[in-house]
Amino acid sequence: NSKSLLDGASGNDEPLGFLPFEQNPHLKNPPSGYIVTANNKSSVRAFGPIESLTGYWQPWDRAERIESQLDTREKWSIDDTRRLQTDGVGVTAREIIGAVAEVLGNEKEKLSTTENELLTRLKEWDGNHDPTSNLPTVYTYLCDAILDRTVADELGADNFKIYAGLGEAWCFLHYVVQREDSPFWDDRSTPDHVETRAEIFMSAMRLAMQKMTEKLGPNPGDWRWGKDHTITYTHPLGYIPVIGAMFNIGPFEAPGGSQTINNLLHPHGTFDHKIIAGPSTRRIIDFADPEHSYTILPTGNSGHWLDPHYADQAQMFIKGEYREVVLTKEQIAKN
Repeated sequence: NSKSLLDGASGNDEPLGFLPFEQNPHLKNPPSGYIVTANNKSSVRAFGPIESLTGYWQPWDRAERIESQLDTREKWSIDDTRRLQTDGVGVTAREIIGAVAEVLGNEKEKLSTTENELLTRLKEWDGNHDPTSNLPTVYTYLCDAILDRTVADELGADNFKIYAGLGEAWCFLHYVVQREDSPFWDDRSTPDHVETRAEIFMSAMRLAMQKMTEKLGPNPGDWRWGKDHTITYTHPLGYIPVIGAMFNIGPFEAPGGSQTINNLLHPHGTFDHKIIAGPSTRRIIDFADPEHSYTILPTGNSGHWLDPHYADQAQMFIKGEYREVVLTKEQIAKN
């Protein structure tokens, strides 16, 4: 188990050899006609003597969204695939919001008019992380606040910051919001009182509103996701004070999120949604017509900051646009 400290002195944790290939998890020509991976746990079945695949898996949200979209049609065009690669819908949003809304629906009189309005709109939201909308912002801050109010008291500030950067923090959040009986609802800083899920959700709503107001202003109309969710491509020299900024590309307002197919990642639980990672490239190849394939890089095709191709794909990448690839000798000669 790669998540546990192993006892090297006992002899009980020595490698035993390789699992026979036929017992390894695998798919070969599955009936669905496709294989999906988004760094998620590939199977919950046992394989030979291995009861459960251990490892550091990313949440299943992106894989679930990809599969649900692939199941909608058999034939896919280039444009269909472009839309899929830049899809910004978070599939677990409705479940998380549903759990919160069900509990806080019984506490309406304790919520402000603005909080009740935002909660009502969230219940109708489709989970699309559109940079022009404020609903992804409210949702993300609320998730951050619930995670903070749930486990920060157990972990402490330093450990919580590390935990918030792990994929498992999101898996835990998705699980715990459904559990009325979770021991994590109790705030350890209040030894004379055992908090309920309703109390923590209410506290989280207040904390989310406070953080959004401090960072984005008092008007919810200004809480656009793109205003809060930004990306800067930082050159190694970009960290130098004052002059470093001239080497960087951005910041740009960005769609997508940490658990969407358009995976523009930020930590959970920190109320800081500046993007720290994302796709290194996007590529679409039609094997019936490989001479007309498409790709895009997050920045440009040159690492030299004075080159005209240093940043000439950055805006295209954010907008979900592509460039046609020049592959054949004829195409290269023509271009």
